Amino acid sequence: MIGPKPEGSPSLADNQQEADAIINELWKGGTVTTVGKGRVFAAADTAAALQTMKLAPDLTYTKPNADSKVMFIHRRLADGDLYFLSNRVDRAETIDASFRVTGRKAELWDPATGRTSPASYRMEGDRTHVTAPLDRLGSVFVVFRQPARGERTRALPERTEQTVTDLPAPWQVAFQADRGAPATATFDRLIDFRESPDPGIRYFSGIATYTKEVTLPAQPQGSRLWIDLGQVCDLAEVRVNGKLMGTVWKPPYRVEIVGGVTPGVNRIEIKAVNLWVNRLIGDVQPGVTRKYTFTFVDGKPLSAAEGRGGRGAAMPYRADSPLRASGLLGPVKIVREVQAAQ
Repeated sequence: MIGPKPEGSPSLADNQQEADAIINELWKGGTVTTVGKGRVFAAADTAAALQTMKLAPDLTYTKPNADSKVMFIHRRLADGDLYFLSNRVDRAETIDASFRVTGRKAELWDPATGRTSPASYRMEGDRTHVTAPLDRLGSVFVVFRQPARGERTRALPERTEQTVTDLPAPWQVAFQADRGAPATATFDRLIDFRESPDPGIRYFSGIATYTKEVTLPAQPQGSRLWIDLGQVCDLAEVRVNGKLMGTVWKPPYRVEIVGGVTPGVNRIEIKAVNLWVNRLIGDVQPGVTRKYTFTFVDGKPLSAAEGRGGRGAAMPYRADSPLRASGLLGPVKIVREVQAAQ
């Protein structure tokens, strides 16, 4: 236990005399008191106490940038150790992380897809350094299970990405029926729905289906291929040649498509879905005669005017409420993973 000697119990329910006796017993040794198998450090400097105990940090990492921030949780498994690393900045970073683990190979587990892969690592003394790539605001599990059996270093070939092709406008866009938008539109550039001069699109909430065709060359054997959607508000489903490839709901908005594309012409279909917010705001605009949404509280319809003067719950959105970014914003491209030769 680490901390200065308490002045007393903070609880009115405690017996102050008994509390004082316990406090004096635990902090009787001055700087350090041995209590059973443990020790009490009468100091506020946690780092100094841990150094005295010769207890190294569980995890340290190099900061690629001054504001880099990675948080972690460590769980001991029956057959090893598991660390969950979370990138707290809005950009992708690769860190060199040092773990208080040795004697086991490192693996990377993707918490979104469940995909596992070996990691590059090196053991130094009783610690293991692992190269851990993190997506922007992303996370990864670093798992130590398999015995290294003398393999104290593993350097995997560096992986980089190449853009196979960009997918620029025009895009054909079909809007979900009965939501106020036109049935179809041609986007000469990918836009946030808020930018549209058409109020049916500007206030649209629902599914917007973007389609276009792209011609692709044959890819090298064993290549991994993704479609990168850039920015999506708020989630998207991707189909290639009619085959569902995946759904994305967080950055990076990308889906592996190697199982769907073929050499030649390919049909790309992206269904982008946003929240109800914009349609709710559109339905309370001045002069609106047709509404597409209805809000109920306790089984009764709620109007934008209610909630004032103590007359019940307020409508959460009004005509002047800010619209949310919506739609497929891009830029959209197809990228291929390239592995450097060893």
